[in-house]
Amino acid sequence: MRAADAFFPRLLASLLAASTALGAAASSVPHGKVLRHGPAGTLHLFAEGTPVKFEVDGVCRYDLRLNLWSREEFASTVKTVGTGVVAELPARVGLYWVQWSEDGRPFASLRASGPVLCNDINLPPPSRPDMIATCIPLPQRALAGYVPDPSIHCAR
Repeated sequence: MRAADAFFPRLLASLLAASTALGAAASSVPHGKVLRHGPAGTLHLFAEGTPVKFEVDGVCRYDLRLNLWSREEFASTVKTVGTGVVAELPARVGLYWVQWSEDGRPFASLRASGPVLCNDINLPPPSRPDMIATCIPLPQRALAGYVPDPSIHCAR
């Protein structure tokens, strides 16, 4: 298993745990998760478990050149799903922050889309509290670096 394959599930788990700070109860566990699939590394929001009402209401993409998050054109999705795909996310290579709610409880996830991911992210802690260390996917390669924290810079 590549280091990136081990890193991203840990990153996703920590971000999902942190999503309870968005207003969900501490015992609330999301039914949905953003998964990367296929050789192109495209993303989708996938649900597992009992049916819940999903509302995907925000998708931001990190722009490396401008060092900022911007809203992606994405039609808001509202549907009730038990197990299956809730929404296909933009197919462009990039770093995404996806925000959704399940029966009104908000959740969010940071996820890289693309055919190449970082092998490892071994960076010192960021110098600013509003920055995070992550993998930034590019079309032909990936780069470990610091980005503005999407939970702050890509608000609903």
